[in-house]
Amino acid sequence: WGECGNEQCTPVVNPKHSCQEGTHGVDCTASCPVGDDGKICSGHGTCEPTMANLVGCTCADNWQGPACATDNTAIDETCPPGFFGHNCDKPCPTYENEICSGHGICP
Repeated sequence: WGECGNEQCTPVVNPKHSCQEGTHGVDCTASCPVGDDGKICSGHGTCEPTMANLVGCTCADNWQGPACATDNTAIDETCPPGFFGHNCDKPCPTYENEICSGHGICP
């Protein structure tokens, strides 16, 4: 709230850092997107005001989605067969020694 006088307060637009972490907006009620891990922007981006009283994540390089939870390097054609991911450290799902049970392709 801004200046108060005669028992009335005039609201002011809050600077970015005046709201608690995870909120933005004039009255700090716009909540930042949270990933499945409970972290704001999944820990892979920053929460920024967009328009009106809305917020959104600005994702770091190689991350995307509303809460920056999708690793867009997961599809990596340089990985050896059976593996994917940024460091080729994620094994493809298999069943009876067939990747994706023989019914799909591994990213």
